[in-house]
Amino acid sequence: MDQNTEFILYDTYPLKVKCDETIEKYSNKIKIPFYIFNIYIENHKGPYNVLLTSNEGDNIYCNVIEKSPKNELLVSSYIYETLKCKKNVFITLCKDKIPKGEIIQIQPCSKRFIEIKNLDKQLEKLLSNFSVIFVHQKITLVQELKTYDFLITNLIIEKDIKIPAISLCGGTVKLDLHNPFLEEIEADIKKNKNSQNSEEEKEKIVFNYKQILGCEAEKYDYEKIKNLRKKAYDSL
Repeated sequence: MDQNTEFILYDTYPLKVKCDETIEKYSNKIKIPFYIFNIYIENHKGPYNVLLTSNEGDNIYCNVIEKSPKNELLVSSYIYETLKCKKNVFITLCKDKIPKGEIIQIQPCSKRFIEIKNLDKQLEKLLSNFSVIFVHQKITLVQELKTYDFLITNLIIEKDIKIPAISLCGGTVKLDLHNPFLEEIEADIKKNKNSQNSEEEKEKIVFNYKQILGCEAEKYDYEKIKNLRKKAYDSL
């Protein structure tokens, strides 16, 4: 299986789609019409994954959690907004099981991500809302009423093979966070070091930076942080 591998798909249906606020907001969970659900479970053993395609050609892998009460597709607000669901979408059932992955390579879309407390745990919690993720998928983490976007850049299974999507159902997946904003963060630290910020504000900036680098330094030490930044950058 190479990077261009696509999963075998079959039986495509056009459906009207609605946003269901009872479904976890930032997840890929959906509810499908009973007649499609019955066809699927008769021909496939779970987990039940499907591919949704909008009229504009945008795709997203989703997980079927149950039947919808009416003849319509019910999705989370994340899926609704991602697919810009103004009209019908097409649902395609995945015939083959999507393989489990070993490594998720992910990167923040903004340097604001250094504000996030307990970043690793928060990302793990966010990903627990997804049964399937795919390359170039954007996921949104919410903390203290602020939103932070992250981009899935690569998905890797055994023997360093990259594939377009992986299943998160069962097993353990390693998160590999790449920070493309190291230079900007370093500049911010240097700027704040030379400013009139209070010691408390400076310590907060450094604390957030330490969190990204895994730095255990107890003092505001620019040279030490610079060396740690370089070491972290070289290890990426």
